[in-house]
Order: sequence, then C-alpha cells, then structure tokens
Amino acid sequence: MFGLNIDPRNPAGNPEPSILRDLGVQTARYSFKVAQDNPMDFYEEKVRTLYNEGIRSLIILTNESLSQPKPLLDASDYEWDNYMTKLAEVGVQIASR
Repeated sequence: MFGLNIDPRNPAGNPEPSILRDLGVQTARYSFKVAQDNPMDFYEEKVRTLYNEGIRSLIILTNESLSQPKPLLDASDYEWDNYMTKLAEVGVQIASR
C-alpha cells in the first residue's frame, strides 16, 4: 500500500506506526491542525515517529492550519493575500523543522 490518510488528533484515526508499517504503508497523509498545544512540536514528533518506522509524511495545509479564520469568498484581495501569506509561513515553519 503506497499511502493512507490518518488523523493524528483523533485516536480512532491514528493507528500505531508499527501497524501502518505492517500494512505496507509508505506514506501517511494528514492535515496540520492548530490546537491548544504547540502544533509544531506535536507534528514534529508525529513525523519523527512515522519516519522511524520507515513511513514518510505528507502534511496538508488547510483552513484548520491557522488560528485565524479564512476570509469570506468575496473578501478583498488584500485579505486573501494576507491569509495566504500566513498559510505559506506555516508551510515554511513545518519544512524548516
């Protein structure tokens, strides 16, 4: 099996990495979600744990990746540019870790 969607913040959707490895999963796909704790530390540990089992991570950025709400569809270009810049900054922070 090449890849599998997981949800690290949902115990029912977050199988142990050893189980994923035994299933033949090569890549785990999951969304980066902001939460009460430090999300960078949480996901850095998730990436490391999966990597130690031979599983790569494909981290998806969505509107849940920022604490600020996404702009309305008819928001100004300025609002959307600001939002996308902040989303890109999260991607850079993830990649740098």
